[in-house]
Amino acid sequence: MSFDSDSLQIQEICSKVCSGGTPSTRVKEFYIDGTIPWIKTKEVNNCKVFSAETYITEDAITKSSAKLIPENSVIIAMYGNGDTAGRVAINKIPVATNQACCNLILDPAKADYRFVFYFLRTQYQKLVDLKNGGAQQNLNAKILREYPFPNTPRVKQTKIADFLEQLDDKIALNTQTNQTLEQMAQAIFKSWFVNFDPVKAKMNGEQPEGMDAATASLFPEKLVESELGLIPDGWEVKSFKKVIDKYVDNRGKTPPIVEDGIPLVEVKHLPESSAFPKLSTNKRVTEETFKTWFRVHVEHKDVLISTVGTIGRTSFVKNTNFGIAQNVLGLRFGKVVEPEYMFYTIKAHRFQHDMDARLVTTVQSSIKRKDLDTIDILVPPSNVQKEFCKLIGNLLDGQYSKNAENINLASLRDTLLPKLLSGEIELEQTESIVEAV
Repeated sequence: MSFDSDSLQIQEICSKVCSGGTPSTRVKEFYIDGTIPWIKTKEVNNCKVFSAETYITEDAITKSSAKLIPENSVIIAMYGNGDTAGRVAINKIPVATNQACCNLILDPAKADYRFVFYFLRTQYQKLVDLKNGGAQQNLNAKILREYPFPNTPRVKQTKIADFLEQLDDKIALNTQTNQTLEQMAQAIFKSWFVNFDPVKAKMNGEQPEGMDAATASLFPEKLVESELGLIPDGWEVKSFKKVIDKYVDNRGKTPPIVEDGIPLVEVKHLPESSAFPKLSTNKRVTEETFKTWFRVHVEHKDVLISTVGTIGRTSFVKNTNFGIAQNVLGLRFGKVVEPEYMFYTIKAHRFQHDMDARLVTTVQSSIKRKDLDTIDILVPPSNVQKEFCKLIGNLLDGQYSKNAENINLASLRDTLLPKLLSGEIELEQTESIVEAV
């Protein structure tokens, strides 16, 4: 990346650079009724921080190496599991951090904290390449203090940051919309297939709330006993083995990895915050490997589930241009049960609980296909499932559209900054670029 002129060091734009600390866990009073957010590296995830998993007391700050970091500082993860080191965050509230975080308390006269955040996001791979140490390679505060920073005028920093933040705000709005759509889908599933609200309404001589007469006519007026307890009359209970059409299973050795190519989806790419797998991964395979190494490929409407480590993460397949790693299973439905119905069945509490009861725990927790096969599945009549899928299909399509837009916006955000700094693109051109997304 070329800069406007000779670059600065990060420490030259900061009033202070410091790591955090961990108050003694032996002193419970440091953590009980704490009010100060205490950030760990796993929470530093290229994001804005508004809260924390753990809170500590003011006494913990006073009696440990932890420090209170003012809001609008930039936090860099120096080490942590997996690909954590090199990630950044902005704390939008005063926080403390553990010692694995490097905290940049910026001089507002010299740098816009948002510009610093966006710049460092573009430097992730370069920071990763600077990691050193033994078994677990880390960054250190010296490397980060001396890391080069573009000598960009303060006014230009703010203009660029304003523009990039607009893209982030749009991404955040789309994410919020998707959360709402997902909550609606899960609410419908719970009402129809967990609480049996339409059946209970009809049992009371009432019209099911929010449901037209044609849809209501699909539901019976009685609950009967079954292996799963009370279920609607005429509905069935079948084992998972009887409802799945095919397992998409590529367990075994890891395929040869390349920098560019077709994404390889691992457990961490089945996010809790999205209905779809995350395809922005640095593990990829060639087209030849994709065609010949994988025993079977995912298809449209397959359901993905994590089976090792973090068990039960679930994603719905729309885009099929990826391979799945050995700790991810693809599940294909359609002959007995609809894919959308099974996607929400697997996400629901009862199925997750039934999986937990079947876990095999050695070095890592895991669940085997033969154990999945024994889980009981509620099977409503086909017409009920299809009516549910009509409603849910629209909600999933809406989520997928917003998700695709977010991918484009994030790519635009991350590729524009180097071009703006180099002069390849001027700020005046960005509005037309955004409109084209």
